[in-house]
Amino acid sequence: MRASRVAERFVKTILLQPRIRALLQAGRSRFDSMRHCWKYGAPYYTPRYRLGPQILRKRFPTHPDAQVELHMLLCGRDFLMGLWALASWMVHSGIPTRIFIHDDGTLNRHHALTLQQVFPGSSFVSLRKADELAHYQLGDFPNCSRMRKLSTTGLKLVDFRLLSKGPVVLSLDSDVFFFDRPAEIIQRLQNWSAQPPFVFMKDVVPSYSLAEEAMGQEAGRTVPLINTGLALIRPDSVDYFYLEELCGRRPEIFSDPFLAEQTAYAILACKNGFDLLSHEYRIPNAAHHAPLVAGHYVRGIRERFWIDAVGTGHYAILGRMNPA
Repeated sequence: MRASRVAERFVKTILLQPRIRALLQAGRSRFDSMRHCWKYGAPYYTPRYRLGPQILRKRFPTHPDAQVELHMLLCGRDFLMGLWALASWMVHSGIPTRIFIHDDGTLNRHHALTLQQVFPGSSFVSLRKADELAHYQLGDFPNCSRMRKLSTTGLKLVDFRLLSKGPVVLSLDSDVFFFDRPAEIIQRLQNWSAQPPFVFMKDVVPSYSLAEEAMGQEAGRTVPLINTGLALIRPDSVDYFYLEELCGRRPEIFSDPFLAEQTAYAILACKNGFDLLSHEYRIPNAAHHAPLVAGHYVRGIRERFWIDAVGTGHYAILGRMNPA
């Protein structure tokens, strides 16, 4: 039993290395793309390989002094997808936006240059730069530093606050696509002082790394279905002191590193106040028939980002601006 635990920890440690993770991501991405091409044919191949790269020829100027501040954690595997996600926000929102792209450790210099070409004025935050800042700022918060190391998505929780410049952050995952003007989000941003500290999408199933009983004990109530793929966050409500205590009290929060960040956000939201976006912002499924303003194409339906989102929504994005 002890040997198996040591082996498991060794494997997890190896997988946390950015270079190893980048190689594994690249291999998995190629395999998945081949599988999807075989399964779906042209409906997947055309938007993924013919339309997809055309985003590289476009230019979406950002506004370094804008009040709206968007943060995205991006990896090498989902790089092209992230460009489309950002472009869909820029085109359909039509509002000046300051963009921060956070490297999860798998992006390189070419990725950084491409991001700043496609989104002039955006800020690229390398993992090395973020690590240096966290080293100085989180000296009194070892568990928060542990969150950054043990959970890649934990960067969304810790670093988005660490590098935020304004009173509210629009957090956007790379697999979220906007189809229409996000009027509800724009209205909330314009009237942010009257909004709760956290606004999230609604999930379809509980996706937390803590058991339901533990979640209820920490939150003081039944925790709703929260999805952090698209969120409005008041950075000062991400309390490092509380996170430090939570991660020390509940080390099992890292039992699923991918869900640790969403688990912590859900507990913070229940304690500080939150709201959920309408059904127009959701994980696409057959349960809801409301118009889809923004879809979150999570694991299990990731290929639909290309088939449904880029496949049907590329006209507005590729046709709105002249190629550079």
